[in-house]
Amino acid sequence: MRDLAGAPGRDIGAPVPVLYTAAEAAEMLRCSAWWLKKEARDGRAPHTRTGGAYKFTVEHIAAIIRLREVSASVTGPAVPPVAPVRRAAPGVPDTVPLLRARRPRRARRDMPGSVAA
Repeated sequence: MRDLAGAPGRDIGAPVPVLYTAAEAAEMLRCSAWWLKKEARDGRAPHTRTGGAYKFTVEHIAAIIRLREVSASVTGPAVPPVAPVRRAAPGVPDTVPLLRARRPRRARRDMPGSVAA
């Protein structure tokens, strides 16, 4: 921490927090600077704006870590949802006709008996 002895409006010896750029803070958080700036811009990450740039203190970085923390589930691992089984309507056969892809136009154009445009 730096102190500003004799700075106007400050107590003598009051520490000034160290401000990190978005790139430096992102390196500490092991994320991209782009993501960190987006989170700050959207109001989801605490930050300070000085000179139009996003700046982060150690307290801001610790708060971001706490905000992103996920606690363990007491009930056990989450089970992924099962897709509903589609059933045919009554009276409709369960079989589906197989579909075949059409031949490309250039292949159909070269076929004997086709009319050239």
